[in-house]
Amino acid sequence: MKFKNYVTTLFLALCLFVSTAFSQNGTATLNGNQEKPNQVLEVEAQSSFHKNVIRAAIELHKKGEIKRSQLLRLRICMLSPAFRNSAEELAITQMVFSGAENVPMNENGVVERSQIDWDALLEFLEKLVPIIIQIISIFG
Repeated sequence: MKFKNYVTTLFLALCLFVSTAFSQNGTATLNGNQEKPNQVLEVEAQSSFHKNVIRAAIELHKKGEIKRSQLLRLRICMLSPAFRNSAEELAITQMVFSGAENVPMNENGVVERSQIDWDALLEFLEKLVPIIIQIISIFG
C-alpha cells in the first residue's frame, strides 16, 4: 500500500515539474496551447485558499525567500485535502489571533470560512507560507 502512495506522489510531482519546466519564459505548453502560469495555477487549484497559497509561494520564490524545492513540496502537499484543510485552519487561527480585519464572523463569533476573501489576504498568506513550509519539513 505504501508503494502505491509513493508512486502517486512521485507522479504528481513529475506532472507539476513537467508542466512548468519545458519553457524558459515561464509558460507551459498544454495541448498545443500556450498557457500562462496563472492559468495553469487555476487548473491546479481546488479552492480559493489553495490558489492564493500557491500564488503567495510563487511570489516568495520570485523574491528569493524560498527555494524552488520548497515551492514544489508545498504545491505537492497542497494537493492533499487533509493537508490543505489543516493549512487553512492554521491560516484562520493566525488571522483571528493576529487581529486581521478581513475575518468574517457571525454573531456568535464563529468564523465564516466560506465568506473569507483569500484574494484580499494575499499579503497575509505570504507571511504564513514560510511557517507552512517549516511544518512540511518537520513532519516530512
